[in-house]
Amino acid sequence: MLNSEGMTLNADDNAITRFCAVEYRTSETDSLSAPERIVLLFLRTSSGALRVLSHRNWQNIVRPGEMEYVRELMDDFRVRARCSPDALFQQVASLSVGPLRTFGVGDHFNIGTQTMIDICRNMVDFEEIDAGG
Repeated sequence: MLNSEGMTLNADDNAITRFCAVEYRTSETDSLSAPERIVLLFLRTSSGALRVLSHRNWQNIVRPGEMEYVRELMDDFRVRARCSPDALFQQVASLSVGPLRTFGVGDHFNIGTQTMIDICRNMVDFEEIDAGG
């Protein structure tokens, strides 16, 4: 079990079979390390469920001028995670334009690496975040 003041992954949870990390990327965030830029983490489980995690302080990362746009995207992701998880995962796994971009996609979510521990330390379940404000 990992619980680093953020997300919790229990050994009895369905195994994570795919993951996608989405970063907020602008010229201003280029100086931030990868864990500081990752704002969303999408986890597919062996049962087919999609678990979405977001950075607990994403509002402090996103520029004020893009806040409304990112909120709208997050609201859309929240709805689509429930009704269309496969299509949503496919979309976020190939984001290459705009401020939200795919940082990495993979089949093996290795929580043992320091980078992944640092990323997960900042994450909370998406449903716990009020994207609207």
